[in-house]
Amino acid sequence: MKRQKNNTVRIAFAVVLAFWLIFIIVIIGVVKSLVGVSFAENYISDNGRQILIKNVPYVSQEHILPTGCESACAVMVLQYYGFDISLVDFSENYLDKQEVYYADDGKLHGPSPYEAFAGSPDDLQSYGCYAPVIAKAVNKAVNDTDYNCLITSGESLEQLVDEYVSENIPVLVWVTINMCEPNVGDSWYMQNGEMFVWQAGEHCMVLIGSDDNGYFLLDPYKTNGIVYYDKSLTQTRYAQMSSQSVVLLEN
Repeated sequence: MKRQKNNTVRIAFAVVLAFWLIFIIVIIGVVKSLVGVSFAENYISDNGRQILIKNVPYVSQEHILPTGCESACAVMVLQYYGFDISLVDFSENYLDKQEVYYADDGKLHGPSPYEAFAGSPDDLQSYGCYAPVIAKAVNKAVNDTDYNCLITSGESLEQLVDEYVSENIPVLVWVTINMCEPNVGDSWYMQNGEMFVWQAGEHCMVLIGSDDNGYFLLDPYKTNGIVYYDKSLTQTRYAQMSSQSVVLLEN
């Protein structure tokens, strides 16, 4: 009889313990949902220590903004932080754009991509823009909130992972389409009379993780989704695009 009582106690204890474990798991899930961002996953994989932000919304530029990779990446990050904004809304209402055109002198004229998007992101024949333009557009989109978009150009990809990605902060980085070698593209005269030479293949992605061998990025091009590239290759392409990056931070 005593042994039977002991077994009953053990079973009751196991049931109570299981209940509390399930309760704790549910609470953690609710907290994650309320916060609106995930905890950066940080664990050991076959490729060593891995960091990965798993719930950044994916936005494709395909069929909407064929040259709007920068805008698509900005919208991914804005949506990650809970801003209700679409790709078209961002491009039409916040992004500074200037035409690239042939003037009466027969020469091609256009803006500095550090000051405005060269062309229009809904035009397949247009070009793109660089970090300061996107930072300015994002800051207009988050005006009167506790968020601020900072230019972090010049920091290495490893620094960006350590400082931001490991803290659940995705980073916009300028690289190339499919990490291919960039080519010399069109050139045009800017308003100051200087000539600008576009690097064909310029592309923007969102850095969301890394392991010992490579980086995880969200690629808006052709609905590529999450992509993984070798560290050395990604670092080279990033450097070829002048190591440009921006982050959105909560003050």
